[in-house]
Amino acid sequence: MRTVLDLIDDLGRLDGARFDETVFELFHRGPRALDRLAAYWESGASEGTRGKIRASIQSQWSRIQEVLVDLAPRAFGSVGVRLALSMGPTDSLARRAQRCIEQGRLDVAAAIASALAASGESGADQAVLGARIAMAAGRPQEAMSRLGGYCQATSCSGSHGAASVAVEWFARAAQDAGRPVDAFVHWIRVEPDVGAVAEIVRSLADAGDGPGLAACIAQAARSGEQATWELLAQAATAAVDDALGIHTDLVSDLFGMGVDIEAFVHAAEGVVADMEASMPAPAERSAAAELVSVATDACDMLGSALRLLSAVKGESGSAAELISSFLHSADAPPKCGCDGDGQDGRWTWTCSGRVPEDALHRARLAALMHGALWRTNWKDGEFVVSVAAGPSGEVFAGAASASGSGSGWAASDIERMLKSLPPQDAADRLICLMRCAQADHARCLLDKACQALSRMADAFEAVRAGAPQPALEVARIRAEHGGWLRCAAQTEASPGEAAREAPPPAAVSAEWSLPAELDCGAEAYQALRTAHMLIADESLRAEQAGLPAFLLQKAVQIEAERRLGDALAVHRLKPGAIAATRHRGKRRRELDPDFARDAMSRAPQGISPDRIRGGLERLFARVLDGSAKPLSGDLFLAGLALIYLDPMGDPERSAALGCALLAVGEAAAAAADGEQGRTRPGPGLARLERAVIEVLLAMGPSDGGEGES
Repeated sequence: MRTVLDLIDDLGRLDGARFDETVFELFHRGPRALDRLAAYWESGASEGTRGKIRASIQSQWSRIQEVLVDLAPRAFGSVGVRLALSMGPTDSLARRAQRCIEQGRLDVAAAIASALAASGESGADQAVLGARIAMAAGRPQEAMSRLGGYCQATSCSGSHGAASVAVEWFARAAQDAGRPVDAFVHWIRVEPDVGAVAEIVRSLADAGDGPGLAACIAQAARSGEQATWELLAQAATAAVDDALGIHTDLVSDLFGMGVDIEAFVHAAEGVVADMEASMPAPAERSAAAELVSVATDACDMLGSALRLLSAVKGESGSAAELISSFLHSADAPPKCGCDGDGQDGRWTWTCSGRVPEDALHRARLAALMHGALWRTNWKDGEFVVSVAAGPSGEVFAGAASASGSGSGWAASDIERMLKSLPPQDAADRLICLMRCAQADHARCLLDKACQALSRMADAFEAVRAGAPQPALEVARIRAEHGGWLRCAAQTEASPGEAAREAPPPAAVSAEWSLPAELDCGAEAYQALRTAHMLIADESLRAEQAGLPAFLLQKAVQIEAERRLGDALAVHRLKPGAIAATRHRGKRRRELDPDFARDAMSRAPQGISPDRIRGGLERLFARVLDGSAKPLSGDLFLAGLALIYLDPMGDPERSAALGCALLAVGEAAAAAADGEQGRTRPGPGLARLERAVIEVLLAMGPSDGGEGES
C-alpha cells in the first residue's frame, strides 16, 4: 500500500485519470493526508502541478464532497480541509451540508458552515445553510437576519434558484419565530405551497389573530393574482382538514382506546375461553380470580380515561393544569416552566427544547376545547407555548356549518367569502368558522369516545362484580371496542363529515321538526335547526343576539333561490320593468307616474310609501342593468318584484308571497335589533321563526315553472 508521501510524489509525474485517482485517494486517506497535501501545495508544488490539482478537485467535486461530509466535525478546522474547500464550488457543498441537517448531523453541517465562512466565500446557499442551522438550534430570528438581505435583493426582480430557496427559508423562519404574516408575504413570492400556507392560517386561527389574518387577506388583494386568492382559500380548507384528521388518532391514543383496551379485551377473552373448558374446581377459581383482576385493572384504566376526557372537554379542572400535564407527559420531555398565575387569563410555558408532536397536539386540543387561544414560537433556543383565555363572544360552535355554505369546506366558498367582505370582517369570520369546525369535530369525537368508554366500563364492572355470564359481558366489550374502531376509521377516511353528520342534541331532536308538508333543502334545514337551537338556548351571549334572525332570514333566501330563482330571473322581470318606467334623458329611466300612484296605493301595511318607491327604483335599476346577482339575496327587492311584476303568472299568489317576504325581512331586522343587549332570546325570535315556516310553506313545492334556476 502506497504511503501518503508516495501519493504526493506521484502528483509531480502523473496525468489524466491516474492523477485524478491519486488526488481522490488523498482525500480518502483523511485530514492528515490533506494537511500533507496542503504543505506540498505551499512549498513543493510547481504552478503547473497546482493548476492540475485544482482542476482535478473541481472535476470530481461531487464525489469529493461526499468524502468531506463524512469527516468528523473537528476535521474541518485543519489546513488541508480548508484548502480543499477553497478549490471547489462552495454553493454545492453548502447544499450538501443542508442534507446533513435533514439526516440529523447538525454538528457536521455547522462545521462545514464555519469552514465556508472562514474561506471568505458567501452566497445564498451559504446563507441558507447558516439559517437552517440557526433554526435547528431554535433561533429563527438569527436565521431571518441571515436571509433578509437576499430576500430584499430579489423583491423587485423576482425569486429564482438559490434566491428562491432563501425566500422560502426566510418564510419558514418567520413562521417559527411567531411572525406568520411575514411568512405569508414571502411564501406567495415562491412556488405555491398549500401545506406551508395552511400552517400559517392555522396558527393565526389558533391564536385568534384577526388583524394578522386580515393582513394576509389584504396582501392577497394587493397582489392582484387570482392564484393568491386560491392559495389562501385552499390553505384554509387544508388547515381545517389537517386538524380534523389529527383528532381521531389523538383521541384514540389519549384515552387508551387503541392498544390499551385491546390488550385488556384480549386478556379477558383468553381467561373466559379457559373457564369455558372443563377444568378442576381449584383451577376454575384461579381463572375467575384472574378475570376479576383483569377487569379491575381495566376499570381503573377506563375510569382514569373518563376523568381525563372530562378534563379535555372542559367539564372539570383548569386548562393550564391540563396543558402542563400534556407538555410533561413525553418519555423524555424538555424542561418546561410555566409563567403566569392565570389571573389575567394568560399562561406561558418556556421549554428547553422541542416538545414532541403528540404532546403538542394534545395540549392544543385541550386549549381548543377550553375555548383558549394557542400560540407557539421559538425564541433564543427555547420553545415557547402561549395560551390565553378566548374571547367571551366566540360564536356558537354549531353555527359554523349553517352560516356558511352547505357544501362544507369547499375552497371556492371560502374564496368567495374572503373576496366579498372587508379584510378584517373576512378574517374574523374565517377564524370563527375554523375554530368552530374543529371544536365541533373534536366534541363529536369526544362524545362518542365517552359513550364507548362508559359502556365498556360498565361491562368490565359487571365482570368484576361476578356476572353470571362473563362471556356475554366480554363479547359486549369486544363489540363496543370494534364499533369504536369502525367509527374512528370512518372518521379518519372523511374527517370533515364527523361534525356535520353528528346527531342533533336530544332536546332539539325531541322537540323540533319541520312540518311534514314542507320540502326543505339541506342547507335551509341546517340554518333553521341551528337558529332553533340558539333560540332555545337560555344562555345566549350578547354577541350572538343577531345570529338567529340572520339564520332564519338566510333559510328564506336559500329556499327563495331554490324555488323562485327562475321566476325572479332578470330576463323574466325585464318586460315588466320596462312597462313600469319611462325615458328620462339619455339611457335613463324613471318610474311611470301612473304605475307609481298605483304602487303607492297598494303598499303593504307597515311599510312607508317612500321605502316602497325607493325599493322599486333600486329593483328596476338592477333589472334593467342586467345584474347577475340573484334577486333572492335581497328579500325586500324580491318581495317587491313578486307584488308589482307578478313573475309567477298568478297575481294573488305573487302578491301574497311578496308581502310575506317583505314581512319576514322587516321582522328579521326588528328581531335582530330587539335582541341586542338581551341575556336570553326574546319572544320576537319565536314569532319570526313561525313566520319563516309559514312563508316557506307558502312557497309550495318547486316545479318546472318555479324551480331551480
